[in-house]
Amino acid sequence: DGVEYPINYRQLPGVREGQVWRLITPAFVHFDPLHLVLDMYWLVLFGGMIERVRGRRTMIGLFLLTAIVGNLAQLYLKGPAFGGMSGVDAGLFGYLWITGRMDPESGLALPQHLVFIMLAFLVLAATTSMMGPIANGAHFGGLFAGMAMAAVSATWKRLR
Repeated sequence: DGVEYPINYRQLPGVREGQVWRLITPAFVHFDPLHLVLDMYWLVLFGGMIERVRGRRTMIGLFLLTAIVGNLAQLYLKGPAFGGMSGVDAGLFGYLWITGRMDPESGLALPQHLVFIMLAFLVLAATTSMMGPIANGAHFGGLFAGMAMAAVSATWKRLR
């Protein structure tokens, strides 16, 4: 079609034909049990906090946004062979972190030691090979999407 895409749409089989679920399905694929357990732990912890305070719709919206942005970032960096919900977990963390900083009365603040641990993990995963193959694109894509949504939400709340 003559248009250059930043992400090769051929790496997204079916999406151009309307199979948009393929943008989120990598979040449900896990390659080992420990990965699945860790992803579910963070999803329940972070997602539970968000759902209790902001409601189910916000949680579903954040899940979809961070899954799509994280998956597209990983696809762009490494191609289509990846899976896991770590990008969503990083996105939910980013949402909680920034919401707690910008709207302290929201009830969504994280303890500083947990923020440090999560950020340290992201940096170590991105800069060392000690943890094996890591979907850093998904982690940082999801993280930035969650942070952006928190900033937009907190700013919108202040302007109202």
